Formats: sequence, structure tokens, C-alpha cells
Amino acid sequence: AEIENLLSSGRLTKRDIAICRLLLDTGLRGTDVCSLKLTNIDWEKDVIYIIQDKTGKQLTLPLSASYGNAIFDYILTERPKTESEYVFLRSLAPYSQLKAGAIHPILEKMEALSGIQTKGRITGSRMTRHNAASAMLRAGVPMSDISAALGHRDPNIVSVYLSTDAKSLAACTLRLPSARERSISHEE
Repeated sequence: AEIENLLSSGRLTKRDIAICRLLLDTGLRGTDVCSLKLTNIDWEKDVIYIIQDKTGKQLTLPLSASYGNAIFDYILTERPKTESEYVFLRSLAPYSQLKAGAIHPILEKMEALSGIQTKGRITGSRMTRHNAASAMLRAGVPMSDISAALGHRDPNIVSVYLSTDAKSLAACTLRLPSARERSISHEE
């Protein structure tokens, strides 16, 4: 709730809001966000096509209203007028491709301004990837699809996100018999 309030407050630049929403909703790696080109977004089909940097595999993401509108707003109102093919650019001249090292400070600023206590918690892109994976788990997305979306080479790695989703984890537990049921079974 704190992050959503911040992203709606106008206290971050439109570029940073679009980046944060994209990372939080999709779990993409920062390097993939920085490599995103204008031609990777199909506005008519509402999808984003990327080749993941780490795996080299193509990924097709639905263009959700949350980050789609934020990207559109950034492109129309704040993105520097330049011939660069990349969506996210440096905010100061020369207006070149945003480098992956710029993502961590953006996420740190988001966490600080939203009042999130980071001590003892995962932060940065690890937090955004956990957020996206947990949301997908809650929505019932199969683990193999989550693994593909996050660009994991080993599909079993997704199981680490189960520990962050108490509701899904609880669904894996067995019901304990009541005291009455236990006493009846002992009498038989």
C-alpha cells in the first residue's frame, strides 16, 4: 500500500514510476528493462516482446494498464525528444540508454520515499522479483510459467517464492483431525 501511494503521488519522475511499476508487476531484471526498445512494445496487441539478457529466451508479456499507462505517460510527456530506440533514457544530456546500474538507485529511492524499513528485508530488484512472483502465485499462475516469466534457467527455483506467499503455502498443508476425530479413531 505504501508503494502504491508513492507511485500515485507524483513524488517520482514519470520515468521512475514506469520503471518501478514494470519491475514490480513483471519481475523483470533491471538489465531487461534498460534494454527495452520502443519497437518491443506492441500497443495494438497490448504486449511487450523482449529477449531476456540472462537466458537469451524470448518473453512475451501482457501490457497491463498499470505499467502500460505509466510507460505511455513517460513517453508522451517526459521522455527526451531523441532518435534513441530505447524506451528508458538518462534524464540529462546526452540522452542515451539508461544503464542497468541506474535501476538500483531508483528502487532505493522508491523504498525510502514510501517509508519501507529495509533493514533485514530483501530490497531492490530482488524485492520486485519476489513481489511479482508472489502476485503470480496468488493469481494461480503455474510455477513453470512463473519460472519462464522470471527468466529462471532452473524451473525449480520458483519454489523459494512459496515461502513468501503464506496463503498458497497454507493450501499445501494437511488438515489435522479434531480431538473428537482422534478419539474415535483410537477407539476403533
